Amino acid sequence: MPPELPPELAKRVERLHAQFDRGLVTHSELQNELLEAVHNFAGKEYERTHPEWAKDALFDRAIWETEFEAKRQAETEAGAAYALAVARSYEHADGLVDWVFSSPQWHQALQPVTALLSEAGEVGPDAVADKASLAWVAARRGVLPTAAREVVRGAAPGNGLSMVDLLESDREGDPARVAEIIAEAGQRGCASPAIHVLRLRRAERRRIAAPELAALLDPTQLAARGEPGGITHIAVELLADGADDEALRWSSAVDDSALFHAPAERPGIYSGWEPFHRYHLDRQSHDHSPNWCVPLCDCGDARLLGALAAVDWLAGDPDRAQVRAAGCDRGSDPQGWSASGVDLLAEWVASRPLDATDRTGALSDMIENSDRSHVDLGLLGVQIHGELAELSTVVDDHDAAAHHQARSDWFTARPEMRLHFESFQFQSLLHRLPLVNTEEAEGSPENPGRGVVPS
Repeated sequence: MPPELPPELAKRVERLHAQFDRGLVTHSELQNELLEAVHNFAGKEYERTHPEWAKDALFDRAIWETEFEAKRQAETEAGAAYALAVARSYEHADGLVDWVFSSPQWHQALQPVTALLSEAGEVGPDAVADKASLAWVAARRGVLPTAAREVVRGAAPGNGLSMVDLLESDREGDPARVAEIIAEAGQRGCASPAIHVLRLRRAERRRIAAPELAALLDPTQLAARGEPGGITHIAVELLADGADDEALRWSSAVDDSALFHAPAERPGIYSGWEPFHRYHLDRQSHDHSPNWCVPLCDCGDARLLGALAAVDWLAGDPDRAQVRAAGCDRGSDPQGWSASGVDLLAEWVASRPLDATDRTGALSDMIENSDRSHVDLGLLGVQIHGELAELSTVVDDHDAAAHHQARSDWFTARPEMRLHFESFQFQSLLHRLPLVNTEEAEGSPENPGRGVVPS
């Protein structure tokens, strides 16, 4: 039993490895089971050391949210540490290092990953290609070792190594190489390389230049290839960069009717599953790489309408925005989960033209329906509660105004929308919300994307 692992966790890990040795689970299934094991153990460990938190939280929302956030943070930090300990101690647990490096706790895995990539770079291109996904994450983090960087330089467009080269070339200021890779992917119908570069520039506070990158792609060609997901992503990034007219042009390239692939009855366990399944089989035949493709880039269903509605509303086409908001289909996923972020955004768009009383009710319903299932609404939470604070002030309900302003401030400190089960895939879109009751409400040269929109 490895000394670094608690006995309870070590026994669980050894049982899983025994199943793998007997051929009862595949290597991929083993990795997933090990990840679940370390995560569950970290959660139980927190509950053992904080036995009162759940009981106290039942009666106080603020305590629940604060403690839930603390529990989740403790789980992720301890889970990452346990995952690395398992990977060091067991032969078939190497995938856990990749998982930690891809997580917010990536610094814990920095040393073993950079050592691995340095060694691969010394061996040659094939060795780095075997670790292409890991090298791509290292490039995105800005920690790709020099030896690996030299190996991927000039890689043929269309493979995993070229995506590593893309990020490094953009950082080094090589626009010709960046354009080559993005244009080649666009011809195959994939907008993900352009999206990754835009997100990297934004994260590193460099000049975004979204219209320049978007000009390398043709929204009508993407639409003809059946790729509305990529079109939506580029429209969002154009809007976030203040290119409203271009954002509307890209948004207009999406045919809404093509986004509804299932019958009128919402897909679920007993209805609509077969057309939904056939639709996803069709999507898998499109030329997107699952290793680096942006989630929803190859999506073509009605969940996109929530993001498109927000683009239209903020860029100046409120009529189409309302139609799209009404059509956002949360049921496009049989479990109704993946669309929740854009579904909430669509509800917000739908509330905008209402009078004060009706909008108060609509926004309050949004909060009620997302209660506790969506602790991290991020900037959308700032927006919703900021509006409710203003509306409450108008009707002289100062207690409600104070409550909603406090909630708005709470979300301001947590700007990223991170629902329990997925990251919101259009994060930059939230930076164009009006953000009422904030210093940026009127817009400024430093915040050109934030300003007043029609209400």
